[in-house]
Amino acid sequence: MLLLSMKVENKPASIEQHKELLKALTAYVKTEYPGVTTGDLLLAYRLGVKCKLPGRDGEPLEMFAELNPRSIGKVLHAYEEFKREQLTLNPAPSKPIAGLLPEYVPSQQQQDKANAQLVRFAYQAQQQGRDYNDLGNLLYNWLDSKGLIPFNRERKWEFMKQAQERIRAEEAGHGSTGNMQEHKDARNLAGLLKQATEQGQLYLPQKDRITTKAKQIAFIELLKDMIEFDQTPDELLNSIFDNGEESETEQE
Repeated sequence: MLLLSMKVENKPASIEQHKELLKALTAYVKTEYPGVTTGDLLLAYRLGVKCKLPGRDGEPLEMFAELNPRSIGKVLHAYEEFKREQLTLNPAPSKPIAGLLPEYVPSQQQQDKANAQLVRFAYQAQQQGRDYNDLGNLLYNWLDSKGLIPFNRERKWEFMKQAQERIRAEEAGHGSTGNMQEHKDARNLAGLLKQATEQGQLYLPQKDRITTKAKQIAFIELLKDMIEFDQTPDELLNSIFDNGEESETEQE
């Protein structure tokens, strides 16, 4: 996993958070794909970037912006399909092909365990004063699907307003950089966002972006609330698992 190239902000907190994420994903791969070597994983992603892994309807597999258990599973599954196709096109005389993995898709319980471990890392980061960047809202959406997001409609609306204001500030900042057209576009967008905020509305053309940002804010607030009220991740996640074995095993 450490050989995968990922863009990380050059700040100590961001680098440390990146390391924690890689630790969790590395543990996941070792547990769920024990036959996969670092070389296999690196080759799979190299083939994917070159559009050589098979996807749906004969099209190349669409690669993913973030690393998470689901995207890793899809890449490795496509990699196995690629190897099978190569065997069909170039059959070996009689010797078995070493390293060929059986087709494998992680179960929901396995994905739950991997996500639970990421929640623990996020909680630890927040305890140390570092906001965890929930890329793609992976953890928020997972917790929400389990009924573990406690916020009511009013508080969620506050998160949406905060998100819109943060995006406005980002665009206002972009308005002072880049070329003239980018400068103009960013300033115009910042103005439209400000106008919508003043009217107590969302700027609908940016709704998806605002929602994504709002969920990231909400996830951080959830972690802060847990810390304030001395609620551990395992206490939050207890309802997902049938017994305590998962918590003990994952934290060893």
